[in-house]
Amino acid sequence: MSWHMSQLRWRFVVPGGLLLANVVVLATEISWLRLVAGLALLFILPGLAWLQALNWFGTWQGVERIVLGAGFSVAIASIALLGAVYWPGPWALSPTLIALDVATLMGVAFGLLNPARPESGKLVWPSLRISVALLVILCVAGFLRWYAIGYGEFHEDELENVRLAVRAMGGEEYAPFLDSKGPVHWLLPGSLWLLRGWGDEAIARTPFAICSMLSLLAVYALGRRMDGPTVGVIGAGFAAINGFFVAYARYVENPSLIILWGILAAWCAYRFYQERIASLQILGGLFLGIGLVAHPDVLLFLPPFGFMLALTYWRGRGQWQGYWKSLLAGLLLFVSLTLVFYVPYVRDPNFELTQEYFAAERIGTQVLYNRVASMLEQDRLYSTRYYAPLLIIFSGIVIVRELRRLGRAGLLLSLLVAAAIVSTVLVPGPWEWGAVSLAFLPYVILFAVLSFSPLTSFEVKSLVLWFGIPFLALQFLAKDAADHIQIAYPAWSLLAAMGLQLFWNRLAGTSGRIQPLGLGWGRIVILGVLVCALGLTLYYQHLQFVGTVTNYWRAEADAKYNPDSIYRLLYGGLPRPRKLFSNPRLGGWKVVGYLYDNGQLKGDFRSINESFAVPIWYTHQTPRSCFSDPQNYFVRIDARGVPEEVDQLLATGYGLTRIVRVDHQPKLYLFEKGVSSSDEPEIYDVGDYRRLYDRSATPERYVQGKSPEHPLRVMFGDKLLLTGYDIDSTRLAPGETLALTLHWQVMAPMDIRYRAFVHIETDRMWGQHDDDPVCRVRTDEWRPPQTGAGQFRVTLDPATPPGTYPVTVGVYNPENWERLEIADEGGQPLGNVLEVTTISVE
Repeated sequence: MSWHMSQLRWRFVVPGGLLLANVVVLATEISWLRLVAGLALLFILPGLAWLQALNWFGTWQGVERIVLGAGFSVAIASIALLGAVYWPGPWALSPTLIALDVATLMGVAFGLLNPARPESGKLVWPSLRISVALLVILCVAGFLRWYAIGYGEFHEDELENVRLAVRAMGGEEYAPFLDSKGPVHWLLPGSLWLLRGWGDEAIARTPFAICSMLSLLAVYALGRRMDGPTVGVIGAGFAAINGFFVAYARYVENPSLIILWGILAAWCAYRFYQERIASLQILGGLFLGIGLVAHPDVLLFLPPFGFMLALTYWRGRGQWQGYWKSLLAGLLLFVSLTLVFYVPYVRDPNFELTQEYFAAERIGTQVLYNRVASMLEQDRLYSTRYYAPLLIIFSGIVIVRELRRLGRAGLLLSLLVAAAIVSTVLVPGPWEWGAVSLAFLPYVILFAVLSFSPLTSFEVKSLVLWFGIPFLALQFLAKDAADHIQIAYPAWSLLAAMGLQLFWNRLAGTSGRIQPLGLGWGRIVILGVLVCALGLTLYYQHLQFVGTVTNYWRAEADAKYNPDSIYRLLYGGLPRPRKLFSNPRLGGWKVVGYLYDNGQLKGDFRSINESFAVPIWYTHQTPRSCFSDPQNYFVRIDARGVPEEVDQLLATGYGLTRIVRVDHQPKLYLFEKGVSSSDEPEIYDVGDYRRLYDRSATPERYVQGKSPEHPLRVMFGDKLLLTGYDIDSTRLAPGETLALTLHWQVMAPMDIRYRAFVHIETDRMWGQHDDDPVCRVRTDEWRPPQTGAGQFRVTLDPATPPGTYPVTVGVYNPENWERLEIADEGGQPLGNVLEVTTISVE
């Protein structure tokens, strides 16, 4: 096919695919088809449009085209989605589709306006041996990342993220600035939710699982260029079984995104070093820019990326004139993307809270820390105690090789630094000087020598800095870096891959061979060690991230209480359930949501042994009760059995009416006030209700929330709109309690913490309740157009005579008792007290 025919074909393929995706999303109700269309809009079409116009940046490697196409697509889509959520008004399907369409069509238009003829070539794929190895790695990684990805309910942090998407859909235009990081990690699942029409945990986690799989291909692509396809495959293998990568592939958070874009940025820098393709500097700027929008950790990628570019310019000093314009363009693109998000982010009132969070929780007050032992413990919890030692040993082989090039001094330095590094972990005390830890010194010396030695290869310099800068910053400058160190693991995996290949080749000369394998004894031993470590790691990660809640509870209990436990022997014990991100959590809350939707459960609720965010989400944003004696108590049963609070519930008039089972085991007890416990409570299996609940999980259902039973449109000052109320009964006896729920919407920011009152009064007060308009939410922290429901209970005086009584509502400043003036929807004044209804006392 001629070049002109090829160009003509591509000019129709992308617009045709784009049109088809739009038709599917807008004109069909077939959920799986809409999901496919949504994934194409995010991960395929933008990249195809732009990369075809940009001649794929000169690569004819098939694997590189796959990972570059998808990684570039999701980067462009993320920028487009940021524009959609910035657009005035609620974030909805229409602006999402328009933004994604425009981003794709801009690539098509760019190609039409710049019809540069590409170099001729043919796609190149790995050899059969490498392809088979890569396919096996992808299969193993795919199982760990995809199997039962929707089995567990959302974790609390995941709920914080998806709730931000809901807030943006509800018209809170400042939603992108409410987190301590950027909004990309909820824009992607939120857009799939809109494009598909309804969502569940599997759909929300899908973008991150895709990016995690792409990261393995990116590691291979970079490793192949740096030291051959074998190193690429080994590096991808190490990354495939990395516990951090597995956990966050199954989790609504950003590490999978920034790791992918970080690897692609390094790939751009290394290809620029290899081939001097100037436009790769622009592409690298794009990946780093959108990565920094996703999370501030990407700042730690900038020094190694800059070092790689600087060293390339230094080695080609006479040619820099041909590349500086692209460097400037890449820098401008990076800065522009960063400013588009961080300028409004810094100006937002929530930024002060973010600063306080980072200062107190992440950075702390100490000048220097030593968190290396903690990092290794985190690695053990996520990847087993076999994983990090392998990386340390094999990357150490590469480091020793590089230092030996310095002669005896280098060999001596390697021994001294190794001893010092071991001491920072095993005996850190001598490195502590008051509140300052000097444990960073041996690491700095090692990284500096490797980075600035003229005898160290460019590849090792690059990987050492890529690992070293995040390592130093997160382990010695941060009070609690948690698991953020995972951003350095791709470089560590490639260093270890180089070391393993080097060690394997050195073993070629060992004596003795085993037939028919044709391998020396040394290779047989190392192969056996690797196979054992792999098997132990895979079983652990299956248990930790992929298996069922019940099976993990049994295993953890065995590890804790059985002195002869196989888990103690192999792994040194197991983390408690729910300790790690992505350790499955399944309490059966979808049954509760379904029962509320169908009217079988009514009234307010509280939960025991579960974060309040979980039942709130699974009851479609129903707020938990403001009171300690709600109509319903939901009790989650954990690995230690029934909480002791159950006895207190039974003693205070609550009865067990329903039990929710997970994996055929009771996991959730549902108690109701004023009801006797049933000898045979109703039994619900969560598996029977998943699909029923998920179909109700539409964006509209979460955004709209529960409509008030009695709608109103009454303004209190220019600040609060009362949109309606719910009332449990209008006929009461003296001494009984009236339950009234007021539904509010914020219309303007407030710098006063107002209080609301509900009165039952005539010539005297027969009952009253004063509280925040929405309990536990201060009005001076509200921002328009937030909504909320305030629960009020007014207990009648036992001496209240029979008759009809008004129920009045008002809002006041508690500092001076001044009440807000009230007006109806047309602006007609109503005084400063509103009669919402009347009750009869009998």
